[in-house]
Amino acid sequence: MGWVVALFIALGVIYWIIGAAVVAVFFAVGTPAFWLVFAIAVVGAWYLVSAEEDGVLAVLPIAAFLAFTHFIAKFNLVEWVRWNIQFILQNVAWYLLAAFCYAVFRFLLHLRTKAREIDNLEKTFRRDHPFEGSLALADDGVRFRFGEVLHSSYHPDIKPGRSFDPSSDGVVPTFDRNKYTIFRWFWWWPLSLLGWIFNDLIRTIWDVIKQGLRGVIDWMSSAVFGDRAKYTLTGAQYAEMWKRRQEEASRQPDDSGYRRGPGKKVS
Repeated sequence: MGWVVALFIALGVIYWIIGAAVVAVFFAVGTPAFWLVFAIAVVGAWYLVSAEEDGVLAVLPIAAFLAFTHFIAKFNLVEWVRWNIQFILQNVAWYLLAAFCYAVFRFLLHLRTKAREIDNLEKTFRRDHPFEGSLALADDGVRFRFGEVLHSSYHPDIKPGRSFDPSSDGVVPTFDRNKYTIFRWFWWWPLSLLGWIFNDLIRTIWDVIKQGLRGVIDWMSSAVFGDRAKYTLTGAQYAEMWKRRQEEASRQPDDSGYRRGPGKKVS
């Protein structure tokens, strides 16, 4: 944030040293210099929106840019607002409608992610604690142990790190526990959407491409090798065979007449 403030202080110094008229022409609306300052303000606001939970500080670079436009670029914002009040109100209404839809969409994505996370934890839990039927119908002991798994490996909220109740009331993300992030999505949806596209969406597309390549490559390997892979044991069979040989070796007496494992001396 300091570099944003320093930039506008430097612009103010230039404004008073070189002269208002020259600077106003150089930074006039639509010039490359103006769009450079605009890009810097947007990057600063985007950084603050991404770094903060509520994004309040993102107002600062936007306010600084508006002040720059009014005083340095010599664009009278007050007069422009007065003569375009209907246009502004219409676009504000569309902005709020798009903000509502975007916030709901992002929270829906979060819910789907957390639901898949619990499904994956359930699959792992079933391997370690076999039981029949739905986990929702399991006995209290099984559900208590799964609650312990959730408490150590799962967090329902958008921003991790907060404590939560691993009971049935705490595993579902709620508005009250996530309201600051939801309102950040709401008020700053264009910047949040930009961050989501360059971060989550591109990463998701890459994961899909990677999974597709993995499936194709693994299928090709199986098709070309055929039954050759079955010439050797599987990992589980190797582990079982190794365990069996260790047990057999422990029952064999050594040179002193004692068995290698627990037991008495062989006469």
